[in-house]
Amino acid sequence: MLEAFASRLRAEVERPNENLDRYLSRFVRADELKDASRVVSLYVLGLPDNINLLNAFLMAGKTPLVVKMFYASVLAYLLNPKDFLPEESYRLYGYLDDAYLVACALHRTLGHIPRSMREKQKDEIARMEAQRDLTAKVRDYLPPVVLEKLNAALDSFELAAFVICDQSKVGEVQSALGSRFSTLSDED
Repeated sequence: MLEAFASRLRAEVERPNENLDRYLSRFVRADELKDASRVVSLYVLGLPDNINLLNAFLMAGKTPLVVKMFYASVLAYLLNPKDFLPEESYRLYGYLDDAYLVACALHRTLGHIPRSMREKQKDEIARMEAQRDLTAKVRDYLPPVVLEKLNAALDSFELAAFVICDQSKVGEVQSALGSRFSTLSDED
């Protein structure tokens, strides 16, 4: 199934995409447009691989339940045709929110994936980690309101995962919240 999705994305990248240029021109100067279009295309092309990695962690027995619940929320977002940047309306640019959400979910949780699982997926993780710089770049190509909503969605998915997995920790999590939170961050 993801092979067909990857083929569809490659075909979308290969065709002339005035829509992509039109949306990106809101965020970059004309002389940066070609590079921005290339970055977005590369980033979106990595989406099927990142979904496969997320799915491998989701299906692994050793992945903590809270991480699995977080991933399930991310996958539910991907299945929603009326997301923040619908592909029907925005074509290739419409996959940018999906790619950003999946990459950020993986970055947030990687430190909580058991070492044995990370070893099994080391090539895929290395490829995903190599995209970290692209994640920083594509932030600049998303409308600020969409970026804010995507980060809020990630925070909400994370909180929901904690609530589902451990009702007794809800008060602790809520009191630890500032305007944002990331208890699943791999920075610990």
